[in-house]
Amino acid sequence: VRTLLQSCRYFTVYRLEVETEAAVAVDHRRFVHLLCLDGEGELQCGAHRLAVRKGDSVFLPAGSGETVLRGRMTLLQTAP
Repeated sequence: VRTLLQSCRYFTVYRLEVETEAAVAVDHRRFVHLLCLDGEGELQCGAHRLAVRKGDSVFLPAGSGETVLRGRMTLLQTAP
């Protein structure tokens, strides 16, 4: 579940609640920052996998493509 928290001309911030799996698209025009607020799981971007847990911060560079999040976690998703 993705909930818009704030938006301005510089950034948009969503609360992202992952219960099993969710996808985040990262196109060539903008980066995405994810901050895990609670829970744990895994992030997969292409062939790369990364364990994610409460307190972790992940920067996805522009052009990363689709990133899949698996597990049970709550994140802040920020992008320009």
